[in-house]
Amino acid sequence: MKKLTRSRAHRYIGLVLLPFLLISALTGFFRANYKWFWKEDYKKVKNTSYSYALDVPEVSMDSVFSIAKRSAGSDAVISEVRFRREAGVAFYDVRIKKGNPILIDATSGEVVSPIDENMATLLAGQYVKGEAKVKYVELNESYETRKGNNIRSVYIISYDDALETQIIIDKYNGEIEEEVDKNLKFGMWMVKLHDYDFWDSKRGILSFVGIGLTLVAITGFYLWAKAKGKKTKSKSQGSV
Repeated sequence: MKKLTRSRAHRYIGLVLLPFLLISALTGFFRANYKWFWKEDYKKVKNTSYSYALDVPEVSMDSVFSIAKRSAGSDAVISEVRFRREAGVAFYDVRIKKGNPILIDATSGEVVSPIDENMATLLAGQYVKGEAKVKYVELNESYETRKGNNIRSVYIISYDDALETQIIIDKYNGEIEEEVDKNLKFGMWMVKLHDYDFWDSKRGILSFVGIGLTLVAITGFYLWAKAKGKKTKSKSQGSV
């Protein structure tokens, strides 16, 4: 068995780290050219056939507070009220502290949350081009979002387009949580690879790579210094 010298240790550590460095270089190239696969209109309205003008709502703000209190309970604390128009329909989006949002029709005053499958499909249709058709709708009560890893109750609306688009709509306030298709899935997978965020061991992998690179640097410097010392010594001996 060959003796493990510092030179061999330097090479072995470098070979072990090589796949990680290649992953970092390749995925870094793709991240630098993200426009190839990441939509500039991600989570933005694409179907402009609806009216999005914010007209004066028929239901007053005072009425909204009363409606929300009746729905959530008199002890509910309202933290925010948003007025917005989705798919041509005006809504009040009422945020409740330590509770689910309440969506109120700004014309009729009707509480429409939690929304049903038809409403979710209507709202999702804003975020796809007109020719795409719905394949199926799935209700997921424990959907984990990519950012923040929050658990949401959502509708997943899948379309029949070439990229297999999916629009994720919040069950309670009707907002789009995420948009997913083949290109975006590739982009998210590539980002996870670049960050070494796989096997649920990001911290361990980053620590391993960091320690490995430190050892490569130390052993490399040692070998360089040793070789330079020998070269200097041989020159001095030759000049005697």
